[in-house]
Amino acid sequence: TFLVSSWMPFCLQNCFNPWWHRFNKVLDTFLREFEIINCPIKLFFTIDTSETIALQESPPGSLVESIKDFTRMFAQQLATEKYMGQIQIIWSIGGLHFSQTQVTFSDITTRENFIRNLVRIKYLGKGTYIDCALKNMTYQMTHYLAKKDAVLFAVIITDGHVTGSPCGGIKMMADKARDQGIHVFSVAASRNIDEIGMREIAGSPTELIQHNPGYPGPRGNPGRRGPRVRRTNICRSFLQKPEFLY
Repeated sequence: TFLVSSWMPFCLQNCFNPWWHRFNKVLDTFLREFEIINCPIKLFFTIDTSETIALQESPPGSLVESIKDFTRMFAQQLATEKYMGQIQIIWSIGGLHFSQTQVTFSDITTRENFIRNLVRIKYLGKGTYIDCALKNMTYQMTHYLAKKDAVLFAVIITDGHVTGSPCGGIKMMADKARDQGIHVFSVAASRNIDEIGMREIAGSPTELIQHNPGYPGPRGNPGRRGPRVRRTNICRSFLQKPEFLY
């Protein structure tokens, strides 16, 4: 009896414990494979409503309305969902529009609130300072976020044309945004673009995704042209990181 009772603790310590340790490691690996990872994504739209955009279609400002339609359709596709069954994507969206000045039409909020706030966008006119808009966007995305682990995306909708660069130029401000961890996308607002400006926003390397720039407006007006959302899920575009859309 003494031999048995003395042997049992020894067996438990030297036989069972290593097995239990190995079992725990296998169990932990198994659970990690099925663990749902939260992925908060902050998306910020920066929309050009300057004179070069607003006067491209008649009456003045009609192209701005088309861009608002595009932005609304874009945002509607960004549903909170599981990606590949393991990553819980949680979207928050905000935006500003700009010419020589910038106006925040929506703080970073839910998709539904953002869509409601789109009505605040009005044609600003005057000149186009894209660099200052990028600077403002970067500030808002990095100074008003409670969660530092969020993935940051910025969509710049413009034609790439500028009338001045008082904030250091497009390339400098776009690079500073990327230095802050912001993935910057450029979307052409029309066919009449400055491709150098668009590429400076998107950075390098760039991936080109063509969008048919003509589509009927909300009233079925065939003359109204602007960016068009593809029928495929635009979330895939973000996850595959194409950074130059036009």
